[in-house]
Amino acid sequence: MKRALNDTIITGVPTTIDYHKLILEIEDFKTGNVDTAFIQKHEEELSEPQDMVVSTPVTELVAT
Repeated sequence: MKRALNDTIITGVPTTIDYHKLILEIEDFKTGNVDTAFIQKHEEELSEPQDMVVSTPVTELVAT
């Protein structure tokens, strides 16, 4: 899953890919210790400021 997220390229719109990458790094997730309160339990770890990078649309790159 981590590799799939790293290989995913979406341009022009913000995504939650970085958020999902954070989830994959949490030990409870890695060991399967998850339940319906997982996000709430790990709110602090998941709310770290993330730099949002909006990619340049491919058509603009091709035009240059």
